[in-house]
Amino acid sequence: MSLVQVQRSPSPSIIDESEILDFDDSRCSSRNRSMSECYFAVRGAAVVLPHGDNSPTCSHGSANGAEIEGHLQLMLRSLRPQDKMSMAVRLQTQVSDHARYLAVVSTHDTEKLTLLIGMDYYKGHMTIGVVLPLLWCSRVELAGDGGVAVYGSGASSKADNALLFRPVSVQAMWFVFQSLHKELEGTQRETRRLREPATATEHYMDRINSPDFLCAQWQQSSMEMDDEDELKADTVRDHLSEEGRAKEALLRRELRQIMQSVDLDSVTSRDIRETLAQRVGCVDGHKDFIDREMLVILGQMDKPSRIFPYLLLGTEWNASNWEELNQNNVGYILNMTREVDNFFPMHFKYVKISVSDEASTNLLNSWNLTYSFIKEAKESGKVCLVHCKKGISRSSSTVIAYAMKEYGWSLEHALAYVKKRRNCITPNKGFMEQLQTFAGVLEASRHRHAPQFNGRGATPTTTTGSRAHSASCIRTPRRVSSASDSVRFIIREFELRRRGAEDPVRHSFPLDVINKRSSIQQIS
Repeated sequence: MSLVQVQRSPSPSIIDESEILDFDDSRCSSRNRSMSECYFAVRGAAVVLPHGDNSPTCSHGSANGAEIEGHLQLMLRSLRPQDKMSMAVRLQTQVSDHARYLAVVSTHDTEKLTLLIGMDYYKGHMTIGVVLPLLWCSRVELAGDGGVAVYGSGASSKADNALLFRPVSVQAMWFVFQSLHKELEGTQRETRRLREPATATEHYMDRINSPDFLCAQWQQSSMEMDDEDELKADTVRDHLSEEGRAKEALLRRELRQIMQSVDLDSVTSRDIRETLAQRVGCVDGHKDFIDREMLVILGQMDKPSRIFPYLLLGTEWNASNWEELNQNNVGYILNMTREVDNFFPMHFKYVKISVSDEASTNLLNSWNLTYSFIKEAKESGKVCLVHCKKGISRSSSTVIAYAMKEYGWSLEHALAYVKKRRNCITPNKGFMEQLQTFAGVLEASRHRHAPQFNGRGATPTTTTGSRAHSASCIRTPRRVSSASDSVRFIIREFELRRRGAEDPVRHSFPLDVINKRSSIQQIS
């Protein structure tokens, strides 16, 4: 995910001064502001950032966002100056060297209108392939195999009334499904009286200029995938047999495991369904159920989970959602990834721990720093968002470590507490081992004032009748309790692991908790 700024740079001859005067003041208070837009760009999707005094400062994206940045610029040049593209989603295509995009465009003529414009990038040119106004009577539905169907009129389900969009990834599908429903809600409030084609609709329809073989892809019918008379999962779910309910429970469980283990930005719904079929057998009769469950799982992963009143656990999408961050009173963001940018460095306080989600990654060395950062957020009255890419492993391990230290909880208690509030968390094996080590270190820290740690333990018992035996007792090292031996063993094990780890960073935990017990106080 990257942040890119795209210049609209329309030709001066195209811009009419009368049109500029009609711009909405909040969006176009200056001519320069209308010449560029800032977008979050990921594989398969881009979403516009709002202009305003509190909007984030834009910077150019990384190399992997260069392609979509160029395509966004061409798409913006296809729009009228007063129109605004709020979202672009890349779609699957059957033509090589061809990129298809669904652009959601807001117009501001006499009435606000939302248009769905299909754009084709082919041989260096961006052209318009289809235009569909989103009306108050429109419908947005899932169409199977990761497709989203938009019906121009909710009263009709005929093929010529629908457009089918298949985003290139599961994450993009979830994104466009959410966004279209949000746009539809706004349209139903504001354009209920609109009956005739608006000026903006006619303007873009007159400019449909994609080659015929590309336009044909936009007219694919969602009815090709499903028979109109076929029973849907919704109509039979309440009447499933015991075997049917067991099958759905199995599919749901396996589907969650698959989606937690793959990069949702690079796989399609079909990829996930094929992987699921390899695990549980044929799933052709459950396509609707699988698509619906994927959205449920994505929805659970999409919203940040409130672990404590001052601590949220979430994903890269939560870290990039400007409105959501402000609504949640976020002031601190802990980025536990190597691959995700800090999106708003001028507006939030950040700490970025550049680590990958691998069992060999050393998270333990960072947990003193992350604890202090979250603690600072708590004391400031602001909320801290802790995130990695999907909010499952790196960030959840860090939050569990924080809870153990802040509240004196055991690993089992902290893990259960966090999982209850975000049930998709799954720290990898290496992180779980580090959490176990951290639990031992915290236990040692809590017992650092015990008598056996400061030499005030009971002296060995000697017999009054044997000086030799007494002398032997003096020469024998003082013994401590079995609990002390266990703690010392844990600390030594940690030191041995640290010495053998690839990370050369020196750790501050003590080798000898008796002689260097002051060192251990820094984690208390």
